[in-house]
Amino acid sequence: MNDLVSVIIPTFNRPKWLEEAIGSATFQTYPSIEIIVVDDGSQKQINQQVLEKFTKVKYIYQKNSGLGAARNTGLAKSQGKFVQFLDDDDWLATNAIQIKLAGLLSNPDAGVVYSDLYLTNENGKVLSKSFDRIPRPLPSGDLYPIIIERNFIPVHALIWKREVLEKVGGFGKRSGYEDWDCLVRAAEFCTFSAVDLPLGYYRKHKLTMSHGFEAMYQNKLFFQTQISESERFGLLPSGQRTRLLTRFAFLQWAFGDPQKAHDFLAKAHQGEPSAILPTLLRAFMLFGRSAAKWVVKTRGIVWQKIGR
Repeated sequence: MNDLVSVIIPTFNRPKWLEEAIGSATFQTYPSIEIIVVDDGSQKQINQQVLEKFTKVKYIYQKNSGLGAARNTGLAKSQGKFVQFLDDDDWLATNAIQIKLAGLLSNPDAGVVYSDLYLTNENGKVLSKSFDRIPRPLPSGDLYPIIIERNFIPVHALIWKREVLEKVGGFGKRSGYEDWDCLVRAAEFCTFSAVDLPLGYYRKHKLTMSHGFEAMYQNKLFFQTQISESERFGLLPSGQRTRLLTRFAFLQWAFGDPQKAHDFLAKAHQGEPSAILPTLLRAFMLFGRSAAKWVVKTRGIVWQKIGR
């Protein structure tokens, strides 16, 4: 087993953590690895000392274009048959690639393998495991019905067959939803395999990318509309499709186009005329859009089957 694995690390002004990320990729037990760092417009020379310690790393600088674009740049410049993405504030266990790749090769029908991760604080202290609240066995096979509910798999938990990433066209530019968008599009046609071991570290900290509340939901609305129009979405069981369409309608009513909210509700009613959720939402709409925004901001959206 000596197929090349490309490890792609986007970075932006975080040299301290970048060194740890690169180091974790460099000292893997699997030997056939190329490491590509895509600097998405960091301050000039900020990463120079780090890169001097890792002379075999391929370094690409681009003007700031966003996380999805940085990953796509790395993918375009990489040569590996398999691809592992790694954000600059996270890191891998030393045997992560070896174990996940073995899982992928032993499941030829799978296009993606994912593992559990450790959640840490800013200083790297382990707090818990990422999938502590997910029932065992970890979901595998056709994950589309699960992933459209919520993206529960962090990007560096995954190792991909390159052909899958090429077929989905890489990552989109919707800020905050690049990972989820890519996973949903992959799940439309490929299956997933799971390794129930924590093989990486996911750092939770105050510098984690965040976006304005309403801007974040505007991006989500576009993403949800895309999902609802896909052929794969139409093949879901009617109950799940109705529930999701009602959720999409709620967010459209709160942050988007009121007419689209009514259109989603009409589709939900058409798919399952006796469902109570669309009827309840129509009644709630009588309180106005500000009430819907208040609910989202203070209580969030429930109806999630998987989450932390």
